[in-house]
Formats: sequence, structure tokens, C-alpha cells
Amino acid sequence: MVHCTFKHNSADLGGAAYSDHGNPTFMNCTFTRNRARSGGALHFRHLTRGTMVHCAFANNLAREVGGGLLIFQGLHCVLTECSFIGNSARQSGGGIMNSDSIMTLVNCRFVKNSSGEGGGISNSNATSTFWPREASSRSDRAIDLSRTTSATTFTSCRFLGNTASLGGGILNVGGGPTLVNCLFVRNEADEGGGVLNMPREVPVSGETLMLVNCTFRGNASPALRGGGIGQRDKASVTLENCILWDNANSGDSVESMQILGGTIRAANCCIQGWTGRLGGIGNFGLDPLFVDPDGPDGIAGTLDDDLRLQPGSPCRDAGDNSALGADMADLDKDGDVREPIPFDIERKPRIRGGIVDLGAYESD
Repeated sequence: MVHCTFKHNSADLGGAAYSDHGNPTFMNCTFTRNRARSGGALHFRHLTRGTMVHCAFANNLAREVGGGLLIFQGLHCVLTECSFIGNSARQSGGGIMNSDSIMTLVNCRFVKNSSGEGGGISNSNATSTFWPREASSRSDRAIDLSRTTSATTFTSCRFLGNTASLGGGILNVGGGPTLVNCLFVRNEADEGGGVLNMPREVPVSGETLMLVNCTFRGNASPALRGGGIGQRDKASVTLENCILWDNANSGDSVESMQILGGTIRAANCCIQGWTGRLGGIGNFGLDPLFVDPDGPDGIAGTLDDDLRLQPGSPCRDAGDNSALGADMADLDKDGDVREPIPFDIERKPRIRGGIVDLGAYESD
């Protein structure tokens, strides 16, 4: 389907459309104010391959799961430059609910979606890849990666102003997702303002949340499990080339406001209140000197925030080039998916001057 508009439709499964054992393709389509029990706009079940390009989902509603889109037990669904804005699900997956499916997202955007779990995306028992754009929602979780069984990757995603009871930006339960060039600003939750990382009921050895060149700024949690990143016992996180600054909770340590709980491995990171207790190499607690962290509007967590690094920032040329992952989505379209990721969050060359900067932005 090409250049179609679906508006004010309703059904039990898939308010606008339902596909079972199909290969649906939607290009330049708009889904607005549709509603259903599951899959407020679209419900994909047992698909072989689903393709969506330049589609917009706005203000769709699911009484249970998948406010914008539900993908259930499919082989592979690819979404390119799609937006999910203001969708909601009462139980799980305000923007997307993905269950037992492989999902690839390229240049997608999630803004102010809401749900009981996974305001932007609820992703369970799946392999997923997320590439540039924003993810912003008000819900119990912006993204719920519950019980993931395979590697999940987010590259150049923004999580702005999300709210939750658990994991304001992301709730990760099990699995070993990797986030590269991602930005977390002014997310809030009772536990884990930016990210809450939890193990499975039966923890699996080697499952570690990986954060590379990510920036956490101004996230908050009124509880004690990390304004920036919180972890439950037996959960594990590795941070490389990251910045955690101005995150807050009710803890008695500035460092614990940035990250707290579980097993923490950090290397070449800027973490406010750094004490050295977390160990690792190349870590420090100097002011990163953001250009204009609240932006011209004076409000953190909006799209005009400027978290680039000023000249003289200690975070410039302070990272580890080898920590960058491979360009599996071929972001620069040169056919080389083994090269390091070539861009920062704004699609500017990722390494300038020979050494990668810390955080989501690369300096000129």
C-alpha cells in the first residue's frame, strides 16, 4: 500500500489493518486515531517479512497491547523512517509491541507514546535493531526489552522527557542489548530514570547491557536506583565512551545518582561524582562542558538542547575507537557493514582528529 491514510477506524485486532501469514508493505502511509484491543493501527501475525517506509502513526489506541503496531511471532519486520507520536496502549507497547519477532528500525521516531509497559516499544523474545531518530514518551516505560533472547542494538536514538514507574527511557529485562550514539535527557521514573536494567527470573550468564558513546543528562528517579541508570541485583552493564551528568535521585552520593546497582563495568567515561569505586580505566568526573544543555527555550529534554561539547571539554578526544560497533545498517551506504559506525547522532563523521569523543556527539 502506498500513500494511504487510515483514520478513525476500529476493530478487535488491528484497528486499521490486520495481516496473518503475509508480507505486508506500507509506504508513505498515515495512521491516525485508530483503535483496537491489540494493535491500535496495525496487527501483524506470523508475517514472513513486513516492510514499512516513511509511515506515520499518531494518536492510535490499543486497549491491551501495541498502541500503534503489534508484531506477533513473525520472521522479520523492517521499519524505515517511521514516526510514532502520541500512541497509547493500556498494557504494553504504546508505540510498538513486538513479540517473538525479528525487528529492524532505521531512522524511526517515538514521541509521547504511553503504556503500562513500554511506552515507545515493548520488545520481548526478539532480535531488534534500532537506528537514528528520537524516542520520547510518557509512560511506565519508553522501551521495554523484556526477556530478549538475542542481541538488540540501538544506534543514534534520542530518549527525551519520558516518564515511568520503572525505567523512564528504557526497561531492559534480560538479553544483552547494545546502545550506541544514544541520548537520554530528562526521563523520569520511580526506578531507573534513564534506563532500568533487570535480569531474567533465571539469570543467563553473559547477558550484559552495553552502552557505547551514549549521553545521559538530567534524568531523575525519586527512589535509590539511579537517576541515570539503575540496575537490579544480578543485572550487568558495560559503559564505554559515555557521559552521565546532572542525573538525580534521593541517594546520598552524586555518583550513585548517575548509576547504581548490579554489576557495573566502565571504561573511558565521564561520570559526575566519580570516586573510583567502580574501577575501570580512563574514567573521570570533570564537567563535560556541554554547549547549551537546556537549549534556547531553557527547557531540558526538548529537541533544541545542545549537548555537543565545547572547545576545551575534557570529553573531546577521550574515548576508545575500538569500542565503536560495526556499521551493520550501512548508514553511509558504502556497502561496508564491517567498518566502525561512521556517524554520530547527527550524522556527522564519528571520529575527527583521530580519537573518538565521549558521548553521542562528535566535535568538529
